[in-house]
This record gives sequence, C-alpha cells and structure tokens, in this order.
Amino acid sequence: MPGAYPEPAASLPEHIPQVLLAAVTNTVSLKRKREAVTRLSAHVVDSHGRPSPCSDTSYELRSVAVPYGGCTEPSNVKAGGGSCPIRFQCAGCGYYRPDPSYLAAIEQHINELRADRETARAMDAAEFVITALTAQITAFEQVTDRMRRRLAALPAAEQAEIEEASTVLRKARAGSGHTLLPLAATHASKGFMNPQGNAATLAEARRRDSLDKRQRVLTALTTLEHDGKKVTFTAVARSAGVSTWLTYTEGIREHIEAARSRQQVPAAARSTADVQHASTVTLRTELDLARQEIRQLRQEKEQLHHAVRHQLGQQLDAISTKDLTTRVDELTHHNHELAGQLQQATSENAAFQARVASLEEDLAAARTSLRRMIRNENRS
Repeated sequence: MPGAYPEPAASLPEHIPQVLLAAVTNTVSLKRKREAVTRLSAHVVDSHGRPSPCSDTSYELRSVAVPYGGCTEPSNVKAGGGSCPIRFQCAGCGYYRPDPSYLAAIEQHINELRADRETARAMDAAEFVITALTAQITAFEQVTDRMRRRLAALPAAEQAEIEEASTVLRKARAGSGHTLLPLAATHASKGFMNPQGNAATLAEARRRDSLDKRQRVLTALTTLEHDGKKVTFTAVARSAGVSTWLTYTEGIREHIEAARSRQQVPAAARSTADVQHASTVTLRTELDLARQEIRQLRQEKEQLHHAVRHQLGQQLDAISTKDLTTRVDELTHHNHELAGQLQQATSENAAFQARVASLEEDLAAARTSLRRMIRNENRS
C-alpha cells in the first residue's frame, strides 16, 4: 500500500534478526498513525494536567516523544529526545505535554518511583531525597487523575476511539527507533536501505547506551571511593547521572556492596591502630597525674574522717540518751522508707527495661520485614 509501512510477511528471510522481525510486526500504516495523532492531539495536557491541545503539525514537528509523554523543549526536540536538561523529571517541566497514549507508561513510572522511595527510606536516605521522590509521584498522579477524569466524561464511543488511537501510537513508538511522532513516510519502492534494518541499529544503540551507563556508574563509584565519600546506591546513581534501579542490577550491585564493605573495614582498623599507637610519653604522663590525684584524694579523705570524728564526739556530748534514742528511731524509719522507695524504683526500672527490649525486638522485626518486602519488590 502506498504511504504505509510493510506488514509482517511470511517471505521474510530466516536470517533477519528477531528484533527486526518484532519491529516490522509492530509497524502500522502512516494513515492510521496520522489519524491517531489527529485524535490525541486534542487531548494533550500540560505538566499540571490542564488541557493543552495542539495541531497535528505541532504534535509532529514541535514535540518529541520521551518515556512519559511529549516534550516541547526546543533543544531536546532538536536532539530527538536525547538532550533533556533535567534528565526526564518530566512532571516538573513546563515543556511536558503528555496525552492518553502515555497513561500506562506514566503509571508504571509512578510505581517505580514508589519503589525507589521505599528503598530510599530503608537506606536511611536524606529527607530531601524522600521529598523529591514524593513530589514527583504527586505531580505524575495529578496528571493521570485529571486525564482519566476527562476521559471518563467523554461518550463511550469517543473513549473507544481514543483507546484505539493510543494503542496505535504506542505500537508505533515500540516498533521504531525514531522518536518523533508520527514517523515520516518511507517510500515502499526503496525498500530497506539498511540490510540489518532500523531495529538492529536501535538495538545496537541501546546496547552501547547501556554499556556507557554501566561504565559511568563504575567510574562514579571509583571516584567516590577515592575521594573518601560515603558510598551508597543513591549517591552512585546521582553521581553517574543514571536511575537508582540500575545500581541494583546484577554486575553493578556487587561492585557497590564491595566498595561499601571496604569503607567499613578501614574505619574499624584505623580506630584500633589509633589506640595501639598511643605514645608511651602520653601514657606515662597520664599515669603520673592519676597517682597525684589519688594522693590528694587520700589526704582529703583523712581530713574528712578527722572532722567527722571530732564533730560526732561533740554531738554525743551534747545530746542525752533519750534524744539519741528518738533520733535513732527517726533515722531507722527514714531508712525503711528509703529502702521501700528504692525497691519500688528498682521494680519500675526492671519493667521499663523489659518494655524497651520488647520494643527494640518489634522495631528490628519491622525493619527486617520492610527490607524483605523491598527486596521482593525489586526482584519482581
């Protein structure tokens, strides 16, 4: 069909890579994509979820498809979506223009942000990290909620048309390496100019991008460890300019955990070495000072004993036997009261200690459960 992308054919050579076959399977006609653009361009919203409809031309030429919606930032559009100044924190960008075809991707991203937030809490991350993740979640939820409310207010037939148009654009984005929507038409008479196909080129570009990100992570890890800064998964991701989940993937996580272990061991070794290498002169000086203090305390003790004996003798001479008996009874009674209060305080202290131990066990169990839940969530 003129003006359409080829549909999957049984006559494709067997040596064509599977990724190319998948790309061909996902392609749709240019006419269907233009109809989908016309339908969805009227339902574009801004970063606050407010209606921001655009023309078909603006949708195609003045915006670029990014993971969670369309972007109208000029430098990013010119770079084909590969030059976002704020690294795809779309919900906080004034150039963010999503439409209903991105709802599934946005909701998936919200779930990933929630998982990152729980991971950050389990890692005792700084409060500004939690606040930033929460703000992104709230902003994306505001966009999706408003889009869904507007879609729910439409007639059922129009909702079905929008859903079909969204499916067409999602299929177009998944089946092509070009980021502008809709894709420019290719001439059927020219066929595939690249023997490996656009899908193979896209796969190779993704592979190089993945290797580049992993190399940046390892470089950032080495730099943090060399500078003596605390190594955490969040710190490595921020320094390398990648998402946090990449630092937990196999092949990266092991290096970060090893670096964290190396940071813990030298700290303990340094503290032990500091104690062992205390100078002999310092120890002798402290010993002499301690001996002098002991001698002074002994002298003060003898003086106090002498003063007490002298005063006690004078009091005994001045107080009669009856007064002494009364005084002894008073002191005995007071002693019993103090003993009772001491016993009560001891009992209360034991109860409080038992309560503290119980609460510490509950807290440890809760932390263990949270870590297990986060670990299971990351694995899934």
